[in-house]
Amino acid sequence: MVLSVSRQNYYAKVGGRINLPVLLGLLLLLSSCAGSYRGPDQLHGELVTYQTTVDTSRASHFAPLFLVEENQSPYNRPGTPQLYQSGDGTTAALVDPGQPTLYWQETDFQGRFGAYHNFIYRLHFSEVPPGHLTSGKNVGLLVIVTLDSQDRPVLYTLVHTCGCYLAIIPTSHLPKHAFPEGWKTEAGDVYGELLPGLLLLPAEDKPRHLLVTLRSETHRAMDVRLVPSRPASGSSSLTLQPMSALEQLPLAGSTSSFFEDRGARKGYVRNSHKLWEQLFMSWWALDGKVGEDKALGPPQETGVVFYTSLKPWAREASNLWEFHDFLTYWGWSL
Repeated sequence: MVLSVSRQNYYAKVGGRINLPVLLGLLLLLSSCAGSYRGPDQLHGELVTYQTTVDTSRASHFAPLFLVEENQSPYNRPGTPQLYQSGDGTTAALVDPGQPTLYWQETDFQGRFGAYHNFIYRLHFSEVPPGHLTSGKNVGLLVIVTLDSQDRPVLYTLVHTCGCYLAIIPTSHLPKHAFPEGWKTEAGDVYGELLPGLLLLPAEDKPRHLLVTLRSETHRAMDVRLVPSRPASGSSSLTLQPMSALEQLPLAGSTSSFFEDRGARKGYVRNSHKLWEQLFMSWWALDGKVGEDKALGPPQETGVVFYTSLKPWAREASNLWEFHDFLTYWGWSL
């Protein structure tokens, strides 16, 4: 699924008129996947906070923390992608929930008002279990921390690795001119989840860590907040690995990629098939692989465009990899 509103009116994004197939698909999505509003004080089951081991690297310093609802279920626990040979001799992938890993990379981009730096973090899970429109294997979540020239976070961007459920959350360090027109700073609806419209950061140099609370089964971000310190107990360590490690996973004495490396599925996560999304959405989204998780990078290298808008004519403009263009498309003026 590749729906992303980021607090902008969906009706406006489809061109000012109601598109019946799109509306029906959106209603199906909301009735199937969105949860009722619940804050961190209303979480269910075993709760565990996942965090990277503290070290001196900038990647570790800005890495988000994850509070996982119903951590006793394996599909809710972040894991490590692994490869194996399937029965027909092809390369297949799974995500081992017994070994949590957070992958990262960094990029720079030039905006209209200055230079910015992105830390991109990627987390994968074994599946979204049956019973959801987004059910499928090897699903993932991206968290992007955008820093200004003073190394201050100005934006937090969250999106699933299929391009869906986009949320862009500014901090108090973002200049007012950079906000989309009409942006509301109070908490608001993002596909059935109540997320903040602004995160306050202190002017002084005091550490703040992004804590993302993940809903059971769908791995939706159901709460995003800044906390002054890492939990002292009740946490599990995330191994921090470079994003390039996903291209060099061990396989029978050699290495191969977590993503398909040839053919029509080049750039898509191995075994990431979304049957229900393809059945109900592909025909009007004009994408037979809608909802499948994919690589993030230059399309000429990955083979896929990481689009975040369902409008077929906006796929290039909403490509997450071209981050400045992506922000401009969604109304931000950095």
